[in-house]
Amino acid sequence: MIEQLNQVFLSQKASYKNTTRLQYSYDQQSRLLTEIAEEWDDGSNGWTKKHKKSYTYDANGNSVAGVYQEGSGDTLVLSDDGELNVYSGKAVLNDFSEICRYEAHFIPLDKLSDVTTDSETGIHVFPNPAYDIVRIQVDRPQNLQVSLYTIQGILLSSQSVSNRDLVTMNLAAFPGGMYTVRITNDSGLERSYQIIKR
Repeated sequence: MIEQLNQVFLSQKASYKNTTRLQYSYDQQSRLLTEIAEEWDDGSNGWTKKHKKSYTYDANGNSVAGVYQEGSGDTLVLSDDGELNVYSGKAVLNDFSEICRYEAHFIPLDKLSDVTTDSETGIHVFPNPAYDIVRIQVDRPQNLQVSLYTIQGILLSSQSVSNRDLVTMNLAAFPGGMYTVRITNDSGLERSYQIIKR
């Protein structure tokens, strides 16, 4: 368990006063299991529970369940005022607010194809999953707008290419996780593809 103690210095008393304490526990793969937050209560001269976050993982390191509890006196109760993350390995795939629990289901990587092919448009996105580089190949040269989004829909990068049949996107600057590649051609035809960066 790792503990973080926060204190303030009281200059008139030349001493420190406890304010908050955070305790973190991890499993053998360094995945967060629990986060417990406590506040110092001067009246009882002790710690009171503020909140607790708990996570459960599958064999692939994905958080498949999260629970948020708030302190109520000496006990912890479910509360929808919490914030919880969905993890895949060390990467945060999603962060939820105003939530008390979640269950997540993951598709194993071995069920994904190395190449995503759209037979209607002739677009091929590969490799998937990728480490740093994703390639988009089309059957014939054309003008394309290629954009990369987080799974929450936040635009990370965008590029316009003219009369090309191969586009390269560099993902090296982005953390591991799931992303959406959105491709639009001159005709206004738009397609989105889910990719995973390792």
